[in-house]
This record gives sequence, structure tokens and C-alpha cells, in this order.
Amino acid sequence: MLNLAGTFWTDQLLTRLGPRQVCLTFDDGPGDPQKGQTLAIAEFLHREGISATFFVVGQRIEQPGGRETLYRLRQLGHTIGNHTFSHPDLPTLVQSGPEKVAREFVDTHHLIRDFVHDQPLMFRPPFGTWDESVAMAMNSVLELNHYHGPFCWHVECQDWSLGKKVDGEIWTIEHSQDRFQSQLQPHQRGLILLHDCLADKIQTEGNYRRDALGFELTKRIVGWLRQEQYKFTSLDLLIGEETS
Repeated sequence: MLNLAGTFWTDQLLTRLGPRQVCLTFDDGPGDPQKGQTLAIAEFLHREGISATFFVVGQRIEQPGGRETLYRLRQLGHTIGNHTFSHPDLPTLVQSGPEKVAREFVDTHHLIRDFVHDQPLMFRPPFGTWDESVAMAMNSVLELNHYHGPFCWHVECQDWSLGKKVDGEIWTIEHSQDRFQSQLQPHQRGLILLHDCLADKIQTEGNYRRDALGFELTKRIVGWLRQEQYKFTSLDLLIGEETS
């Protein structure tokens, strides 16, 4: 059964991580195989010996090349999580009927189940928003009872703003890196939120440019973590410690 308290798993993982240990997670993909950065990020991490979790959006899987991208992610040793079908705010959606929330996860589960049969089933709510009514809606569906979550994060770097104006100035890689380091500092461990894609149904050239900046940010963050002697682990391994 999924937890009614949205912070449960996120808090639990902070205690399971060792000193200077982090998990990398990526939201909102898979991106366009030709113009997007999902596979570039996945291959870079593979070369670095890092296994990440990609929380994917169903409507993006349905676009050309989506399933092939998931197959390649698994080939490279990454894990796949459920990030809903259309990326809605769930506490708002549930007011229109609990079945709509359940459908968001069931539809995406049907798209990813061939790629997640040998790993713990994990989900992340869009925007990290969660409440008891959402948990009850999901718990009412037998097909979702084996999922673990919600998994939010301990560290984010506002990478969704890259290339956009924030408080009158363009948000840069340096802004995101500074935010990342300041959020990591208190615990010096944590679940890290990044994005390999934006959740928009229609990708624009502006979004592709942001995605490219996101890939560059990922490389800088990994380099900095290596320099600071952080160790990487994967979310499925942490969950597996309890589910095994």
C-alpha cells in the first residue's frame, strides 16, 4: 500500500544513504531520440559508472522512439519509474474523481511494465505534490498495490528554468549549480532531482535548448560530486534493501 504521508519514503531514504552518498533521478522524459538529451545523459552516466532512475511520462513514451529509448535505458543499467501519463497536479486532479488519478498511473504502468518487471516499482508525483486523497485513489487500484512511493527529492537545482528569465535575469547553469550545492550542503547526501526533458506534450526549439543546457549541467554536477568524493548509488538498490 502507498503511504498516506507524502514525505515517508523521501525521509526514509535520507537515513539509508551513507555519508556523502547520492542518488541521481531524472524527470519528464523520454525526450525526442533525435533532438532530445535523454539518451545522451544516459550514455554519459553509463560511462561514468552511474545508474540513475528516469521517472517517465506516458504521453512522451507514446511519441516516436519512446519505447526504444526505454529499452536503451535498461540496456545501459538505468531504472525506470512512473511519473504519470500527462504530468498533472494530482491533488487538483483528484477533485474531479479518484479514478482520473489512478488512470494516470495505470496507463503509464502499461507502457513501462515490460521494462520494469525485474525492479521495484517506483513512482514520483508531478511537482512533488501529494495528499491523502491521492494516496487513497491509488490504493484503491489492485494493479498499483506493488508500487513504492511517493519519491520526491532532497536536492533540486531549478534546472527547469535554464535559459528563462527569473527575477529579471536569465537563469544559467551557474545559477543551478550554486542552488544545487547550497541544497546539498546541510545533509551532504540525498536524492537529487534533475530533468532530461520538459513534460510539455509538444517540444519546442526553446525546450530542446533548455534540455541541452540540462545535459551540460548534469555533466558539471557529476564532475563536482566526483571532485568532492561523493559516492553514487541507485534508488532501486536502496528500496530493494527493504523489499528483498
